[in-house]
Amino acid sequence: MGVKGLLKRPAFIAFVVVLVLLILVAVRIHTYAWPWLTLQPIARVACEEVAWSMALTIDMTHQLETFYVQHAEALLAARKGLPETKDTGQILRDLSLLPGVKASFVAEIGGAIEQYPASSYPLDDLQPQINEYEEEATMYDHPIMLRKVNGLTRFVKWKAGQDSLDFMVCYGQKEDPEKRVLGLVLDPPWLLNQIPAFMDSITKQDELLLFFSRRTPGVAEQTIGITFKGDTLWWDNNPSLEVKYYSNPAWLLNDLWLHGRMHAIHEEEKNAQHMPWIRRWFASAEILGIVALGLALFAIRPKKQDKD
Repeated sequence: MGVKGLLKRPAFIAFVVVLVLLILVAVRIHTYAWPWLTLQPIARVACEEVAWSMALTIDMTHQLETFYVQHAEALLAARKGLPETKDTGQILRDLSLLPGVKASFVAEIGGAIEQYPASSYPLDDLQPQINEYEEEATMYDHPIMLRKVNGLTRFVKWKAGQDSLDFMVCYGQKEDPEKRVLGLVLDPPWLLNQIPAFMDSITKQDELLLFFSRRTPGVAEQTIGITFKGDTLWWDNNPSLEVKYYSNPAWLLNDLWLHGRMHAIHEEEKNAQHMPWIRRWFASAEILGIVALGLALFAIRPKKQDKD
């Protein structure tokens, strides 16, 4: 029987159609369905770990910000009092006495800068940086930017002469006609030296940091730490656990980073156990489909005609 004869057989035509569809489905499984199915459980575990890691680093940031609550309150009070007095020198002297502060300044946007102690830093270089930062520092559209620390007051690192200094600055509100900025020149060692003892204390009291602090075998573990310019200041829990999803700058000082990870051991191991079997079931279904079509081919093939 020739090709024309085969084309007249409905069973053969159906076989060819099914074969083509099976090939397309197999290609789609390998290029789309299987990668998507594989990604879902892995992504779910990763999202859970990222969410926990973010929560840990945000919580540590909040704890570290408590060091500067009094600084923020002093800046906001001074900012409110500026229009009521012309003696800015006294305001600056009071601000410079805050712990962890090396100097203070008040600047007019596009105008003069006054600092205390006088001539501490070549602050003329600050003016363009102050001007450039005005729009960002007066954006209070979201409630999170109305916080005292790192909201109404901000942390920046600006150049002053040959020095790169850490500042805490307080700009006026957008509608404030007095375009003046108050700032504190921060002393990084003051904060860095307190972090280890402070965090040791906090981790014994903070509910979130304590949640996975004791490793539950086969279930979960966590690690949290703080580094400055790549050097470890403080670390808690399992220091050998890789922080592979999320680290967060503390924003208080440049190069101060917070690291955290909650490792979902049970979920990760469950995926490792189940995914190979799911892959085998997919492969078995494809093999069985090919075998079934092969058997169907033999079943519908035409028999040879006996010659007379």
